[in-house]
Amino acid sequence: MRLKDLLLTLLMLPLCLTAQMPQLGSLTQEDGLHNASVTSVLRDRYGFVFLGTEQGVSRFDGTNVLNIDFPKGDDQRNMAVNTMVEQDNESLLLGNKAGLWQLNRRHLSIRRIHREAIDTEVFDMAHAFDGTLYIATAQGLFRMNGDKVSAVNIFAHKPAANHAIRKLVIAGQRLYLLTGNQVGVSSILRPAAVTYHHLPAPLSAAHLTSMTFARGQVYLGTREHGILAFHPSTGQFSPFYSDLNNIVSLSADAHGHLLAATSFDGCVELSLGSRQVTHHYTNQPEVSRSGITRSRFGTPAVFCRDSEGIDWIGYKFFGLDYSFLNRGVFHTFSVAGLFDSADHAIRCFLLDGQRTLLGTRSGLYVVDKARHTLAYIGRDVIGADIVSCIRRVDGAYLVGTIGGGLHRLSASTLATMPSAQLAPLAEANIYDMVSDQHGGLWICTSKGLGHYDNATGALRLYTTRNSQLPDNEVFCMGLARDGRGWVSTAGGQCMWNPDQRMVTTSGMISRVVKLGMLQNIKLLADGRMLFVPQNGNPAVLNPENGELRTLAFKALGSGRVFLDIEPFGPKRYIVTCSDAVYLVGATGQVRRFGHIDGLSNSQFQSHAICVDPSTSTYWAATNGGLVYARLSNISQTLSRHIPVTLSEIQTDHWFTPQEVSGVLLDSLLTLSRHNSEFTVRFAPLAFGNTRDLTFRYRLEGHDKTWRLADRSRTITYHGLWPGRYTLRIEAVGMPEMRGSVVVDVPMTTSALLMLVAMTLLAALAGHVLWCRHYRKPYFWKRFAPQPEKYQKSRLDEKEGRRLQQALLRYMEEKQPYLNPDLQMADLAKALGCSTHTLSQLFSVQLHRNYYDFIAEYRIKAFQRLAQQPANHNLTITALAEQCGFKSRNPFLVAFKKTTGMTPKDYMKRLRE
Repeated sequence: MRLKDLLLTLLMLPLCLTAQMPQLGSLTQEDGLHNASVTSVLRDRYGFVFLGTEQGVSRFDGTNVLNIDFPKGDDQRNMAVNTMVEQDNESLLLGNKAGLWQLNRRHLSIRRIHREAIDTEVFDMAHAFDGTLYIATAQGLFRMNGDKVSAVNIFAHKPAANHAIRKLVIAGQRLYLLTGNQVGVSSILRPAAVTYHHLPAPLSAAHLTSMTFARGQVYLGTREHGILAFHPSTGQFSPFYSDLNNIVSLSADAHGHLLAATSFDGCVELSLGSRQVTHHYTNQPEVSRSGITRSRFGTPAVFCRDSEGIDWIGYKFFGLDYSFLNRGVFHTFSVAGLFDSADHAIRCFLLDGQRTLLGTRSGLYVVDKARHTLAYIGRDVIGADIVSCIRRVDGAYLVGTIGGGLHRLSASTLATMPSAQLAPLAEANIYDMVSDQHGGLWICTSKGLGHYDNATGALRLYTTRNSQLPDNEVFCMGLARDGRGWVSTAGGQCMWNPDQRMVTTSGMISRVVKLGMLQNIKLLADGRMLFVPQNGNPAVLNPENGELRTLAFKALGSGRVFLDIEPFGPKRYIVTCSDAVYLVGATGQVRRFGHIDGLSNSQFQSHAICVDPSTSTYWAATNGGLVYARLSNISQTLSRHIPVTLSEIQTDHWFTPQEVSGVLLDSLLTLSRHNSEFTVRFAPLAFGNTRDLTFRYRLEGHDKTWRLADRSRTITYHGLWPGRYTLRIEAVGMPEMRGSVVVDVPMTTSALLMLVAMTLLAALAGHVLWCRHYRKPYFWKRFAPQPEKYQKSRLDEKEGRRLQQALLRYMEEKQPYLNPDLQMADLAKALGCSTHTLSQLFSVQLHRNYYDFIAEYRIKAFQRLAQQPANHNLTITALAEQCGFKSRNPFLVAFKKTTGMTPKDYMKRLRE
């Protein structure tokens, strides 16, 4: 293959890799939920998300699901969790049809509380400013101070047949209650003194289903009349939004939006100011447009938004949908109801006032925001599908294509303006166009280097035949202030000499030539020239003195493919690479921008990245749309903390979920006295696409520098000295995504022996030096030799074979591995040997440790059970527990290590 063909293939490759990120994540029983009905959602102070179900609560960290069931044997009527609140650092309170429950975050258990006071359905709970918890139930209002619960008699002066309070809202010192078809209002200071407000005709028959408070008003969800507004100052009701019925859940976010879940029409976000729908989650097959996100189902049970702006949609029977974290630094260009660039692979763009031209792999789109119009120009006009570059020259647009040459379009009508002078570029690949100081345009093509005279429309084409152009495949060109131009071709570099008006290879700066093939050359605002090579670090040239300085960007690490560099303030750069966008500071600080910042696609086009000085906005063409960001947002380095948590821990044993939870609550991992090593696996509580992130870690007190974590996000340390360390984990370029835990390593037996040995060795060395200096006999010469009082015990080969056969026979006949509490001491006792001898057997004869040996038997037992038709209706977790595994996570790790595949993949192959 010729070199230019290879380069063209590389340039075109990103067009074949277009992949849009899914707009919603989902969580079902296949992903680990113990129950498919999600009826309430709570994000706690530690960053975890708790999902209330009909079976208990599931804790979700964005990757792993941990299920906490209601106790068995309790009242097993409908146990769906209606509401959840935090009680303190270690407890949550849950309300359901049975009553009030407490979830202990340390022990991961749920227990019924205050049964004698609240033996009825709990609908809602909320904390007042003084810490008092108010509880809305089917039998009225209760309040809880500490461990004391008391009823609030709100119906003393207004007897009612139905005392159910389905919703309560606390705003400041006011308490709002939804009971029947009326709203009660009281003060936190005198909660029993309630004033009731009835719905007026013709709304009196409305069924009120939910209530929330936002910006001084109460909003009510109904079945028949959409959303109503209640004005506390006047006590009056009024329609707010009528085009929405069967509302089952209503809440408000911190930015003036109402969030409504409906029985049949999905979830809707409404603006309080405009009273318009600003976003809609639906499963209806509508035309894709801005403001609409396709959800799996249109029948949500709950819809809420957490403090990070993530939307959570729970379904009856269908699990959970959730939006991904988007901090909103970057946005994708779109015009509501007209055009969304996220649906296109953008190759180039042109910002022309209120008009935006976007060259894609399927033609040219012209979006006029002022007129709210969209025009499309395709192959029938420009002779190709891929539009590679666009420039405006007076009253015309020059549109370059891949394989279709260069075309002129009227800037006013977008009609073609045929020009015979452009005929030499027919069917050419147009890679880039650069304006000069004289109104001309330099055109980099597959047929040479062209110069277009805007005044006359004439085209001068420089080729290998009429100039010193190294190759006709010209990829990029950059012009200095003095008119000199640097040109990169498939065959090497050359220059445009304005004085001699010729393309030449003489007078080249050797260090620039050594950069090799270039993919971008541009003039910086200070007059320097930026060179971005295909491989290696970019460099900046001062044309006045010929000084070339390499921009190393060591903080980004090695192996980066640079696409564009934009100077940003004093000694700061916006660096666009093949994987992300970075802000690099003068002293090496790096701020990385990725998916969670709104950058949904990082496959950039190197000639289509710029900063618009008129709006101080960064723009870039990607395979997932035209993205942009305000420079002020890029420079904002303070972001909210995103916790990084530990999901698995192994020391001398695999930690149970309860033990892991205790470590997280205490921020302390204590090793045993028989162990000086640990392994942890971590997960960021980002609830977004973090696959593009790299993490680093450091054990303070042990490591002098940071280490990079692998893709499995697993960290291991061996042979630690006794002491207290701090393990810190953070995302590279995102220091706000971080976590830490103290690691306490006590004095182990081996460490104590080593300390004694070193002390004795030091004493012996001192004794020898002292004896030599004073010519005294060594102490061992003063005593007669003593016979050996002991000898090492070692497992001989014959005894090892006998013990091995006994062990294997015992494992097959008695199947002790089915006992989840099996210990090595139990096996040693059954075989009539010591644990030390058994440990030698595993190391010398079996060449594995005790845990791997037992896990292999349990995995084989799982495979046997999975193949039996009678067990096909059991879950993976249930089968694993029958085989001796205590919990899901150790089973998953052991199965993958033993078989090389996940249990889910194994079950799928088994069914096939």
